[in-house]
Amino acid sequence: MSEIEAFRQQLIEANPRCASGSNDPITSNERRDLIHVDLVVAHQALDRLTDNLLKEMGHAYSKEALSYYAQLRGELCAYFNGVSLLLDDYHDGIESSK
Repeated sequence: MSEIEAFRQQLIEANPRCASGSNDPITSNERRDLIHVDLVVAHQALDRLTDNLLKEMGHAYSKEALSYYAQLRGELCAYFNGVSLLLDDYHDGIESSK
């Protein structure tokens, strides 16, 4: 199983109600909780990815490889920071949109 598929499966397992395709109405609190769980899983995945890319940068065999890993890590760090801000907002009870 690819890492992407494993990550998708982790999201489904964390939020079985969302994945089931149920037509039952979801309350705003339930929706908020579902999104929060997804954000936590994404935050953990991005944390692991950025740490692993930092290790790869230490083992880079050329300037091109180092540049590639650094650029990719920089982009993922930006997403990591964005997810961190969203988690803070959810923790504080602030929703980005209604």
